[in-house]
Amino acid sequence: LFEKNFKLNLKMKILHCSDLHGRHLNKISDDVDLVINSGDWMPSSNPLSKEISFQEDWLKTNGQRIKDYLNNKTLLFASGNHDFCDPVPILSKIGVRIINITDHLYTHKDSGLSFYGFPYIPFIYNHWNNERELPEMVKEFDSMLETIKDGGLDQIDVLVAHCPPYGILDKNQEGNSIGNRVLINRIDYCDFAPNYILCGHVHENSGVVSYNYITISNAACTQQILEVPT
Repeated sequence: LFEKNFKLNLKMKILHCSDLHGRHLNKISDDVDLVINSGDWMPSSNPLSKEISFQEDWLKTNGQRIKDYLNNKTLLFASGNHDFCDPVPILSKIGVRIINITDHLYTHKDSGLSFYGFPYIPFIYNHWNNERELPEMVKEFDSMLETIKDGGLDQIDVLVAHCPPYGILDKNQEGNSIGNRVLINRIDYCDFAPNYILCGHVHENSGVVSYNYITISNAACTQQILEVPT
């Protein structure tokens, strides 16, 4: 009985980071179980026409520094609007433990937790990656729900979404909400209820809040520790 209760109270320590834009902070501590990036992990170039080659070169140049920073932890990577290439082929060659969950359902083997990476942001001016007009955002969300259903799940444990839900940790420096209206609509009216939403995008509004029993973490420009029951 003691062993059963102990297992039910196990927690996984997740380090959530977002919008580092090529910066990496202090080496991740040994007690972290999993690292999750919710977008804008890589720096951007000017002009954007050279973005892919610029980011690939950056990954090759900084691969060892990234490996040292991760301290042999697995990184779940989800793209943001400033990420234009997949870092996995380059970094995995030097032994970095990285999994790209962008537009993919992923189940963590040790904990059994399910994750999905949703990179899309509301349309700005067709300048960055993963911008979507409202009808397109609805289609992307429906596609995610189909993938989750096809994976045999009614819900996921963790949504890794670059953009926060509208009205939650989404106010820019002018005080305007710039979050995802489709996401908040599905939470409020369509029973979409992951246990956690890990996001970023809005640099001025990082933090952790609870909404409708969902823990929402905006880790823009920083990193936050979450203890997640397994």
